[in-house]
Amino acid sequence: MDREAELIARAAAGDRGAFDDLIAPRWPRLARLAARIVGSAAEGQDVAQQACLRAWRALGGIDGGGDGLDRWLARATANLAVDALRRRKARPEEPAGEEFAARAAAAAPDPEQAALAAELEAALQRVAGDLPPRQKALFVLTRVEGYSAADAAAMLGIAPSTARNTLFQLRATLARRLGEHFPGLGGKIRR
Repeated sequence: MDREAELIARAAAGDRGAFDDLIAPRWPRLARLAARIVGSAAEGQDVAQQACLRAWRALGGIDGGGDGLDRWLARATANLAVDALRRRKARPEEPAGEEFAARAAAAAPDPEQAALAAELEAALQRVAGDLPPRQKALFVLTRVEGYSAADAAAMLGIAPSTARNTLFQLRATLARRLGEHFPGLGGKIRR
């Protein structure tokens, strides 16, 4: 039995330390995923914490070892983030674009690319902010977190063909919005 499977078995038996060891390396990605969907780093932390609580309660029924746990946590986090967006639909969204823009800039290899990455990330956050919750989650899962359309569809409980069609429409919508709101970025976005 590998270390991951051992930790899952111990955590499923109630070992809180083993569960903490499972979650610690996954936490940054879960919090980032939730924050990108809900548009707020603080609310993203709350959503990720709710997903971890659900995992703690359901750990005995999660199959597939570490990869299965990763998918389960991502699915739970995305769905809880969608629910959070729906609950606060009437409230204005907190701008999280600056935080994500800073991370995008830090990952770029040179200053010019860093500035462009930060500008594009902030612009995407602004134009994607008012998407319907499920569409925003699909966009974040596929275009930001790198899941395939089929994996994201499974996480969100929609048909893969629906996910592909939605992504096609989203790319066109976001490219149009970027062109309208940020004319200087129009040529830098892949359509």
